[in-house]
Parts: sequence; C-alpha cells; structure tokens
Amino acid sequence: MVINSNNVAEKTASNLEVSNRALSSALFRLSSGSKIVNPSDDAAGLAVSSRIDSKLKRINASLDNIGNAISFTQTQDGFLQTANKAITRMGELSLRAQDATKSDRDRELYDKEFQQLKDFILNLESKEFNEVPLFSNNDIKVTIDSTGTEFTLPAINLYRGQIMAPVSVLNSNGSNSGNTATDYYVDEVDAAAHEDANENSGHVEPHLEIRDDAVAAALANTESGHFNLKTVHEARVATVSLKAAISRVAEYRAKLGAIESRLTFTNSQLTSTKENMAEAKSRITDVDVAEEATNYARFQILAQSGTSMLSQANAMPKTVLQLLT
Repeated sequence: MVINSNNVAEKTASNLEVSNRALSSALFRLSSGSKIVNPSDDAAGLAVSSRIDSKLKRINASLDNIGNAISFTQTQDGFLQTANKAITRMGELSLRAQDATKSDRDRELYDKEFQQLKDFILNLESKEFNEVPLFSNNDIKVTIDSTGTEFTLPAINLYRGQIMAPVSVLNSNGSNSGNTATDYYVDEVDAAAHEDANENSGHVEPHLEIRDDAVAAALANTESGHFNLKTVHEARVATVSLKAAISRVAEYRAKLGAIESRLTFTNSQLTSTKENMAEAKSRITDVDVAEEATNYARFQILAQSGTSMLSQANAMPKTVLQLLT
C-alpha cells in the first residue's frame, strides 16, 4: 500500500466531475427549455437553428408588410365604395335636372347637393394612409417574402378629379357649332382610340365624346370634374361623365379586390411556412422535458453517490496506519 498516491480517489473525483457537469447541463436545459445550452452541445444544430431563426424573423416582417398592404387596399376600397354611392346619387340628381318640367331655379337646388358631392369626390386625392397617399400616380412596392420578393400595388390616380372622365362636346361633323337644334346623342370612345395622342405623356385616359347637333359650343371647353346641373345640357354632360365614373370606380374596386385576394393567399402561404419552420427549429433546439428530467434524476444520484465514494476513497490511506501501530 502507498501513501503519496491515491489513484482510486483521483479516478473517483474524475467520475464525480463528469456527473456534476452532466447534472449542471441537465439543470440548465430544464431551466432554459433549450436543448443547446452551449455551442459544444450541438454545433451543427446551432448553425441550422440560427439560420432558421433568421428566416423566421424575416417571415414575420413580411407578414407585417402584407398585413399593412391589405389594410392599405381595404382603406382605398372603403373610400371608393363611399365614392360609388356619391356618384350614384349625383347621377340621380343629373337625371332629375334633365326633366323639362323643372325650372332653372329647381335645377340650382339640385346643383347645390351635386356640387357638395362633387367636392367630396375631388377631395379623395388628398386622402392618406399613415402619411402615404392612398390615391396617386405612383406604384407601391411591398416585400412579401423572406427572400425580398416585391409585389406591386398599382397606382390608383384620382389627381384633379380624374375619377370623373374628361369630356369633349362636339358636333357630329367634328366641329363646334352654334346652331340651335335641341337633339343630340352621346358616343363613348374607348381609351385605345386615344392611345396615340397620349403615348408621349405615358398616360392614357378614357375619353368621352358628346356629339351634339345642338348648342355644343358653350360646353366645348368643359373640364374633368367641372360639371353642374344649372341647365339641361349641362346636366346631360354630367350624366355622361358620371356613367364613366361609375365604370371607373367599379374597375378600381375590382382591381383592389384581386390584389387583396392575392395578398391574402400570400399571407396564408407565409403563415404555413412559418409554422413549418418553427416546428423544424423546435425539433433541433427545444428540450424534451421528460427525457431531460430523467437524465437530471440519474445524474443527481450519480453525483451524490460519487461524493460519498470520494469520501471513502480519501479514507483508504488511513488503513496504512494500522500497519504502523
């Protein structure tokens, strides 16, 4: 037997250190809920989970962007829905003003409400969403996924009352005349017919022509949105523009509906991807509580027994004293 060396105690102490280290690791995992407490626990898993976590954060940002874009289009549609009601009422007033049994004074009364509704329509161009114009000539690009893919919200331009189509009043021979005939008819001309005239400006507007064999000269310079119901002829001009405005609002709302549908599907797809990615990350990093609790109990017993055995191993050299006495 030797006194200077106690290999049994050293090995017992080494085993005890391993048990204490495993016990601490199990305790950290249970307290944090994470399987990877230190990079050495799973270096590859840590790298994969870091990339997944980064992608999840980008997906969350994209979902916020899509939610804001949906809110933006819904706000646009809300204004256009109200505008549609206003234009419908204006159309009703313009038809009432064309009644030959009404006096000009009656038409002025109709015109008061007509002008208020017209101002409401024209003021739409100034509406904003979080300080971003709702109706402008600029497209809005929205990032809709974690790779930076952009989706364009097309411009809806209501500048200077463009919801009310431009109108030109012409005679059937293409000129303005001052004759006193009273009958006229209206032709609606598609925007494509005027594409050549507008190609340099890059903007094509629907164009309406009122071919009037009556007194068209007075209305030849009527501008978009500048209508009234003070005369029968002016009421008829307003009716033509309002018909086009109804069609234009319907087109805008259909476009917004299609955009909202696309964004909703994209939102659903991203939500599904987020759930799958989160599940993948969970399998890598989240601790199995039942398994780790079992490990904790096992290492706790090993640590306690190791401590007791170390005490016994340290006491072994004392038996040498029996030989010396």
